[in-house]
Amino acid sequence: MNLKIEYVSGGSAWCFCPLHKDINTPNLSITLKGKWAGYWKCWACGRVGNITPEDTVEGLKLDKEVRSSPPCTRWDNLMYYYKRMLNKYPLSKIEFANTLDVSMYVLDCTQVGFTGDSWTIPMWKAGYVSGIQKQYRGRKKQSIHGSHIGMFLNDYVEYEYEDCVFICEGYSDTAAVEDLGYTAMGIPCCGYNINEVECLIDYYICDKEDDRYLCIIPDNNKESELYSMKLCEQLEDANYEVSMFDVKPAKDVRELIQLRGRDYVKKQLEMYI
Repeated sequence: MNLKIEYVSGGSAWCFCPLHKDINTPNLSITLKGKWAGYWKCWACGRVGNITPEDTVEGLKLDKEVRSSPPCTRWDNLMYYYKRMLNKYPLSKIEFANTLDVSMYVLDCTQVGFTGDSWTIPMWKAGYVSGIQKQYRGRKKQSIHGSHIGMFLNDYVEYEYEDCVFICEGYSDTAAVEDLGYTAMGIPCCGYNINEVECLIDYYICDKEDDRYLCIIPDNNKESELYSMKLCEQLEDANYEVSMFDVKPAKDVRELIQLRGRDYVKKQLEMYI
């Protein structure tokens, strides 16, 4: 990015965001001090990131060396610690895979871990782990204190090279689509900020300039369908080719697989690639 500092206030530098039509007011802030130094966020379009050596910022002075590493490294450490814990307890890994009706390979791809009483699923922002969701027996879900909500991703995939990416609601549906052999991203819930979803999709598919196909798979309820329609419109405005997959008569894609079978759903999703 090429940025020019317009003014400094309260430990942050402000400039016009080059990622959208930021004309009247500088909306992109860059933290100048402390452990967050180099972290930037546009308060208009919602995009976030870290200043890297490749970025050109006129007039920028940080209180330490510009870093390209993410600000939340403790979540990465927790993610790998819990994953090691899961591998120490193979029966718990088998149990969770059976609960979701997916392969253990999918759990590895999405960096699932284990705390002893719950399974852990990392949530991702722009290139880093922003928090961890815990899932207990009985399907109760809870984020670890201090987590920032993010997307569920396949850590083994380079999304920009995929022909089509399926956008699912929740980790279970994301894992189910991945288990069919397709590439998926998971939205934590249908109330998740649409601007941030678009920003994260842009981040992970930013290098794919042509044929950017997305397929949204909403749950079978009014709230989820309305949210998905709004997300679809916003992504189309951002030059993505977007379609929506109907899971009826099931309540979600995971239940549709259980009702109609893997081969049926796999063939239906294949039509979107």
